[in-house]
Amino acid sequence: MPSSTRVLMPPMNGPDRRYRSFTRNIGALFVVLLAVFAGAFLFAANLSNGDNIADPFIFIAAYLQDRHFALALLVGAIAVPLAPVSKDLVSAIGAAVKALKAAKG
Repeated sequence: MPSSTRVLMPPMNGPDRRYRSFTRNIGALFVVLLAVFAGAFLFAANLSNGDNIADPFIFIAAYLQDRHFALALLVGAIAVPLAPVSKDLVSAIGAAVKALKAAKG
């Protein structure tokens, strides 16, 4: 980075960096929790009528031991780093489309 840019952009120290880290971690936790809840709904939808799990504690215990829970955790963990990548990809595609439109005239 050129020295003139370094002078204009102060380093991210203190509260700003902590805030960004905190919100990034909360977002990651939220994504994983959403995936776990979606897995629970899929688990409930795949239960047959013979699996009478009326007690919520028994349902949770059965869900935590099922493959749907592990798959939901995996999907949530994979989705966390994909969000910034997809944002960058969309921005790059938008910039390319804008450049092509400008080149066409």
